[in-house]
Amino acid sequence: MKIDQIHFYVENASWWRNWFISQMGFEAVTPPYRDEKMLVEGVKSGEAEFLLYFPESEDSVVADYLKQHPPGVAEVTFAMSNLEKRLPEMREEGVILLQPLQTIATNSGHLTWCQILGITGLVHTLVERKGITPLLPYLPDWGEKSTSEAGSYFTGIDHLVLNVAKGALPPIVQWYERVFGWQRKQAFTIQTPHSGLHSQVLTDASGEVQFPI
Repeated sequence: MKIDQIHFYVENASWWRNWFISQMGFEAVTPPYRDEKMLVEGVKSGEAEFLLYFPESEDSVVADYLKQHPPGVAEVTFAMSNLEKRLPEMREEGVILLQPLQTIATNSGHLTWCQILGITGLVHTLVERKGITPLLPYLPDWGEKSTSEAGSYFTGIDHLVLNVAKGALPPIVQWYERVFGWQRKQAFTIQTPHSGLHSQVLTDASGEVQFPI
């Protein structure tokens, strides 16, 4: 398992695209996509690939997200193998399926994918890529998954952090253990005069995904 893409819902996607390019050495991976509901920009540097979404309409999932949250990560895409076999096992754990398992064939490859809702509302798109595949499965005609080495400053994403409410840590950790088979690594309890937290680090079997909660 590995991190395929991170999806940010923001108030100005073009501004953030330019910031990642000018300040962090990213490159634009495709021209912007726009429809009546949203604008999507893509930037990439090595193994770090970010999609930036801006609402073009109040009637969009991006607008709904920004009404409830500050700009941030709303979706994480994970690449995994044996997706067709593993999805029924996840369904047995009661996951909510947002998009059913489906395959997109191209002239040079195919993409198998589905989408599930995480226990906290974070969306997880699961993909299995072979050959040349669409950048986004739900926008298959927009662009191809890039293998460009230009601006390759990032060899990987070290970890993603999921922040949850007080008392919510145990059931959320258990959900990721059951659904993805992740394993517990370090645990931390930090207390200062002004703040404190409990944290449990989860990792997949390969060690490529580290997920502190």
